[in-house]
Amino acid sequence: MDRVAVDVLGPFPRTPRGNHFVVVAMDYFTKWPEAYAVPDQEAATVCEVLIEGMFSRFGVPTELHSDQGRNFEAQLFAEMCRQLAIHKTWLVPPPESTGCTPALLMFGRELCTPPALVYGQPPDSPRAAAGPEYAHQLWESLEVAHEFARRQAVEAGMRQKRAYDQHTKGAHYQGGDLVWVYGPKRVKGRSPKLDSKWIGPCCVLERVGEVVYRVKMAPRGRVVVLHRDRMAPYGAAHDQHMKGEPKVHHRSETSLYRANLRQQ
Repeated sequence: MDRVAVDVLGPFPRTPRGNHFVVVAMDYFTKWPEAYAVPDQEAATVCEVLIEGMFSRFGVPTELHSDQGRNFEAQLFAEMCRQLAIHKTWLVPPPESTGCTPALLMFGRELCTPPALVYGQPPDSPRAAAGPEYAHQLWESLEVAHEFARRQAVEAGMRQKRAYDQHTKGAHYQGGDLVWVYGPKRVKGRSPKLDSKWIGPCCVLERVGEVVYRVKMAPRGRVVVLHRDRMAPYGAAHDQHMKGEPKVHHRSETSLYRANLRQQ
Protein backbone atom coordinates (compact mmCIF):
# COMPACT_ATOMS: atom_id res chain seq x y z
CA MET A 1 0.00 0.00 0.00
CA ASP A 2 1.28 3.44 -0.92
CA ARG A 3 -1.15 5.91 0.68
CA VAL A 4 -3.89 5.14 3.21
CA ALA A 5 -6.53 7.60 4.40
CA VAL A 6 -7.99 7.29 7.90
CA ASP A 7 -10.86 9.02 9.66
CA VAL A 8 -13.17 8.55 12.65
CA LEU A 9 -16.95 8.56 12.34
CA GLY A 10 -19.36 9.10 15.21
CA PRO A 11 -20.51 9.24 17.86
CA PHE A 12 -23.11 6.58 17.14
CA PRO A 13 -25.55 4.90 19.56
CA ARG A 14 -23.49 2.77 21.93
CA THR A 15 -23.48 -0.93 21.12
CA PRO A 16 -23.85 -3.75 23.70
CA ARG A 17 -20.05 -4.13 23.54
CA GLY A 18 -19.57 -0.46 24.38
CA ASN A 19 -18.47 0.70 20.94
CA HIS A 20 -19.36 4.31 20.17
CA PHE A 21 -17.25 5.26 17.10
CA VAL A 22 -16.03 3.75 13.82
CA VAL A 23 -12.44 4.07 12.54
CA VAL A 24 -12.42 3.99 8.73
CA ALA A 25 -9.28 3.37 6.66
CA MET A 26 -9.00 3.14 2.87
CA ASP A 27 -6.15 2.51 0.45
CA TYR A 28 -6.10 5.38 -2.07
CA PHE A 29 -4.99 3.24 -5.03
CA THR A 30 -7.13 0.13 -4.73
CA LYS A 31 -9.97 1.84 -2.79
CA TRP A 32 -9.98 -1.14 -0.39
CA PRO A 33 -11.91 -0.06 2.75
CA GLU A 34 -11.63 -1.21 6.35
CA ALA A 35 -13.88 -0.24 9.28
CA TYR A 36 -13.40 -0.93 12.99
CA ALA A 37 -15.92 -0.33 15.77
CA VAL A 38 -14.21 1.27 18.78
CA PRO A 39 -15.37 2.60 22.17
CA ASP A 40 -13.65 6.00 21.78
CA GLN A 41 -11.62 8.05 19.34
CA GLU A 42 -8.46 8.49 21.40
CA ALA A 43 -5.10 8.31 19.63
CA ALA A 44 -4.15 5.08 21.43
CA THR A 45 -7.35 3.38 20.23
CA VAL A 46 -6.88 4.49 16.62
CA CYS A 47 -3.24 3.35 16.59
CA GLU A 48 -4.14 -0.03 18.06
CA VAL A 49 -6.85 -0.90 15.52
CA LEU A 50 -4.72 0.24 12.56
CA ILE A 51 -1.70 -1.81 13.63
CA GLU A 52 -3.68 -4.92 14.56
CA GLY A 53 -6.00 -4.59 11.55
CA MET A 54 -5.00 -3.18 8.18
CA PHE A 55 -1.25 -2.83 8.80
CA SER A 56 -0.86 -6.39 10.10
CA ARG A 57 -2.67 -7.95 7.13
CA PHE A 58 -1.59 -5.72 4.22
CA GLY A 59 1.64 -4.12 5.41
CA VAL A 60 2.60 -0.63 6.54
CA PRO A 61 1.73 2.14 4.05
CA THR A 62 4.22 4.71 2.79
CA GLU A 63 1.89 7.62 3.60
CA LEU A 64 -0.95 8.03 6.07
CA HIS A 65 -3.43 10.81 5.32
CA SER A 66 -5.94 12.29 7.77
CA ASP A 67 -7.56 15.54 8.79
CA GLN A 68 -6.13 17.64 11.60
CA GLY A 69 -8.22 16.17 14.41
CA ARG A 70 -6.71 16.03 17.87
CA ASN A 71 -6.42 12.24 17.82
CA PHE A 72 -4.36 12.36 14.61
CA GLU A 73 -2.21 15.26 15.88
CA ALA A 74 -1.41 13.59 19.22
CA GLN A 75 2.19 12.76 20.14
CA LEU A 76 1.36 9.04 20.34
CA PHE A 77 0.06 9.00 16.75
CA ALA A 78 3.14 10.89 15.55
CA GLU A 79 5.38 8.41 17.37
CA MET A 80 3.63 5.47 15.67
CA CYS A 81 4.26 7.05 12.28
CA ARG A 82 7.91 7.70 13.16
CA GLN A 83 8.62 4.16 14.35
CA LEU A 84 6.87 2.59 11.34
CA ALA A 85 8.53 5.05 8.91
CA ILE A 86 5.16 6.38 7.74
CA HIS A 87 5.02 9.83 6.16
CA LYS A 88 2.07 11.68 7.70
CA THR A 89 0.21 14.00 5.33
CA TRP A 90 -2.65 16.47 5.72
CA LEU A 91 -2.94 17.56 2.11
CA VAL A 92 -5.93 16.50 0.06
CA PRO A 93 -4.95 14.30 -2.93
CA PRO A 94 -7.30 14.61 -5.88
CA PRO A 95 -9.97 11.92 -6.09
CA GLU A 96 -9.15 9.24 -8.62
CA SER A 97 -11.17 6.69 -10.54
CA THR A 98 -9.29 3.49 -11.43
CA GLY A 99 -12.02 1.71 -13.36
CA CYS A 100 -11.38 -1.46 -11.31
CA THR A 101 -12.96 -2.89 -8.20
CA PRO A 102 -10.98 -2.70 -4.92
CA ALA A 103 -10.97 -6.50 -4.68
CA LEU A 104 -9.39 -6.93 -8.13
CA LEU A 105 -6.60 -4.46 -7.34
CA MET A 106 -5.98 -5.83 -3.84
CA PHE A 107 -6.26 -9.60 -4.44
CA GLY A 108 -6.01 -10.03 -8.22
CA ARG A 109 -9.51 -11.46 -8.45
CA GLU A 110 -13.11 -10.50 -7.80
CA LEU A 111 -14.78 -11.50 -4.54
CA CYS A 112 -17.21 -14.40 -4.44
CA THR A 113 -20.70 -12.97 -4.07
CA PRO A 114 -23.60 -14.80 -2.38
CA PRO A 115 -25.16 -15.86 -5.75
CA ALA A 116 -21.84 -17.41 -6.78
CA LEU A 117 -21.69 -19.36 -3.52
CA VAL A 118 -25.26 -20.62 -3.95
CA TYR A 119 -25.37 -21.33 -7.70
CA GLY A 120 -21.69 -21.72 -8.49
CA GLN A 121 -19.56 -19.95 -11.09
CA PRO A 122 -20.79 -19.58 -14.69
CA PRO A 123 -19.89 -22.56 -16.95
CA ASP A 124 -17.46 -20.49 -19.05
CA SER A 125 -15.49 -19.22 -16.03
CA PRO A 126 -11.74 -20.00 -16.29
CA ARG A 127 -10.57 -22.64 -13.86
CA ALA A 128 -7.89 -21.58 -11.42
CA ALA A 129 -4.53 -23.25 -11.84
CA ALA A 130 -2.79 -24.95 -8.94
CA GLY A 131 0.58 -24.44 -7.28
CA PRO A 132 3.29 -22.30 -8.91
CA GLU A 133 1.18 -21.75 -12.05
CA TYR A 134 -1.54 -20.12 -9.95
CA ALA A 135 1.01 -17.80 -8.30
CA HIS A 136 2.38 -16.81 -11.73
CA GLN A 137 -1.10 -16.13 -13.12
CA LEU A 138 -2.00 -14.12 -10.03
CA TRP A 139 1.13 -12.00 -10.37
CA GLU A 140 0.41 -11.36 -14.05
CA SER A 141 -3.24 -10.43 -13.39
CA LEU A 142 -2.20 -7.99 -10.64
CA GLU A 143 0.40 -6.38 -12.92
CA VAL A 144 -2.15 -5.91 -15.70
CA ALA A 145 -4.84 -4.59 -13.34
CA HIS A 146 -2.45 -2.15 -11.60
CA GLU A 147 -1.10 -0.78 -14.87
CA PHE A 148 -4.62 -0.27 -16.22
CA ALA A 149 -5.70 1.38 -12.95
CA ARG A 150 -2.73 3.76 -12.99
CA ARG A 151 -3.58 4.94 -16.51
CA GLN A 152 -7.23 5.37 -15.57
CA ALA A 153 -6.33 7.30 -12.42
CA VAL A 154 -4.07 9.72 -14.32
CA GLU A 155 -6.72 10.34 -16.98
CA ALA A 156 -9.46 10.76 -14.36
CA GLY A 157 -7.32 13.18 -12.37
CA MET A 158 -6.69 15.33 -15.45
CA ARG A 159 -10.41 15.42 -16.27
CA GLN A 160 -11.32 16.36 -12.72
CA LYS A 161 -8.64 19.06 -12.60
CA ARG A 162 -9.87 20.62 -15.84
CA ALA A 163 -13.47 20.58 -14.59
CA TYR A 164 -12.47 22.08 -11.23
CA ASP A 165 -10.21 24.77 -12.72
CA GLN A 166 -13.06 26.06 -14.86
CA HIS A 167 -14.81 27.30 -11.70
CA THR A 168 -11.71 28.31 -9.72
CA LYS A 169 -10.78 31.95 -9.36
CA GLY A 170 -8.64 34.12 -7.16
CA ALA A 171 -4.98 35.01 -6.88
CA HIS A 172 -2.43 33.00 -4.89
CA TYR A 173 -1.42 34.17 -1.43
CA GLN A 174 2.13 34.91 -0.36
CA GLY A 175 3.85 34.38 2.98
CA GLY A 176 2.86 37.17 5.36
CA ASP A 177 -0.52 37.89 3.74
CA LEU A 178 -3.45 38.33 6.12
CA VAL A 179 -6.59 36.34 5.33
CA TRP A 180 -9.98 35.40 6.67
CA VAL A 181 -10.50 31.65 7.28
CA TYR A 182 -13.93 30.08 6.87
CA GLY A 183 -14.64 28.17 10.08
CA PRO A 184 -18.29 28.13 11.16
CA LYS A 185 -18.90 26.97 14.73
CA ARG A 186 -22.07 26.02 16.52
CA VAL A 187 -22.63 27.26 20.07
CA LYS A 188 -25.18 25.34 22.10
CA GLY A 189 -28.29 27.40 22.67
CA ARG A 190 -27.47 30.01 20.02
CA SER A 191 -28.52 30.20 16.39
CA PRO A 192 -25.55 29.94 13.99
CA LYS A 193 -27.25 32.44 11.68
CA LEU A 194 -26.27 35.23 14.07
CA ASP A 195 -22.60 34.24 14.31
CA SER A 196 -19.75 35.10 11.97
CA LYS A 197 -18.50 32.15 9.91
CA TRP A 198 -15.06 33.72 9.42
CA ILE A 199 -12.01 33.71 11.69
CA GLY A 200 -9.32 36.31 11.38
CA PRO A 201 -7.17 38.00 10.63
CA CYS A 202 -4.95 34.95 10.13
CA CYS A 203 -1.43 34.99 8.68
CA VAL A 204 -0.29 32.90 5.67
CA LEU A 205 3.07 31.31 6.52
CA GLU A 206 3.83 29.52 3.25
CA ARG A 207 2.35 27.88 0.20
CA VAL A 208 2.79 24.09 0.43
CA GLY A 209 0.84 23.02 -2.67
CA GLU A 210 -0.86 24.33 -5.73
CA VAL A 211 -3.91 25.45 -3.75
CA VAL A 212 -2.87 24.54 -0.18
CA TYR A 213 -1.32 26.86 2.42
CA ARG A 214 0.08 26.69 5.93
CA VAL A 215 -1.71 29.33 8.01
CA LYS A 216 -1.29 30.66 11.55
CA MET A 217 -4.76 30.99 13.05
CA ALA A 218 -5.96 33.81 15.25
CA PRO A 219 -5.94 34.45 18.16
CA ARG A 220 -3.86 31.59 19.66
CA GLY A 221 -1.41 31.14 16.78
CA ARG A 222 -2.28 27.50 15.99
CA VAL A 223 -0.73 26.45 12.66
CA VAL A 224 -2.99 24.53 10.25
CA VAL A 225 -2.93 23.49 6.59
CA LEU A 226 -5.86 24.84 4.57
CA HIS A 227 -7.22 24.76 1.03
CA ARG A 228 -7.55 28.10 -0.72
CA ASP A 229 -11.32 27.63 -0.91
CA ARG A 230 -11.51 28.23 2.86
CA MET A 231 -9.58 31.51 2.69
CA ALA A 232 -10.49 35.06 1.69
CA PRO A 233 -8.35 38.22 1.44
CA TYR A 234 -8.21 40.30 4.59
CA GLY A 235 -8.88 43.89 3.55
CA ALA A 236 -11.33 46.71 4.08
CA ALA A 237 -13.02 46.26 0.68
CA HIS A 238 -13.65 42.58 1.30
CA ASP A 239 -14.41 42.82 5.03
CA GLN A 240 -17.67 44.70 4.42
CA HIS A 241 -19.16 41.56 2.85
CA MET A 242 -18.20 39.25 5.72
CA LYS A 243 -21.12 38.10 7.83
CA GLY A 244 -20.86 39.32 11.39
CA GLU A 245 -19.23 42.67 10.47
CA PRO A 246 -15.63 41.82 11.44
CA LYS A 247 -13.45 44.65 12.64
CA VAL A 248 -11.55 46.54 9.92
CA HIS A 249 -8.06 47.55 11.00
CA HIS A 250 -6.38 50.69 9.75
CA ARG A 251 -3.17 50.33 7.76
CA SER A 252 -0.94 50.99 10.77
CA GLU A 253 -2.86 48.48 12.92
CA THR A 254 -2.73 45.85 10.18
CA SER A 255 1.04 46.26 9.74
CA LEU A 256 1.57 45.97 13.49
CA TYR A 257 -0.68 42.88 13.69
CA ARG A 258 1.21 41.22 10.79
CA ALA A 259 4.53 41.87 12.51
CA ASN A 260 3.25 40.36 15.78
CA LEU A 261 2.01 37.23 14.00
CA ARG A 262 5.39 36.69 12.37
CA GLN A 263 7.16 36.98 15.73
CA GLN A 264 4.95 34.40 17.45
